[in-house]
Amino acid sequence: MASTPRNCFRASGLPCLPRNRERHFIVTRLIRDEQDEHVVEVVLQAVLTRRDLTLAWRELKEDGVWQMGWK
Repeated sequence: MASTPRNCFRASGLPCLPRNRERHFIVTRLIRDEQDEHVVEVVLQAVLTRRDLTLAWRELKEDGVWQMGWK
């Protein structure tokens, strides 16, 4: 979905295998380490259900799991 954590915030994406009719997600929050230097996790929110999902930001880079943008 995003190549760097800085590009993640407010990015949109699609899971390759949607569940519960949740196809569209937006990154709503970046969670940083204790020193506030590096992003370690992101919070995604499903547009349809408003359900939050927390993932390691690097999982968004996996092409077989997430796609950048909406189709």
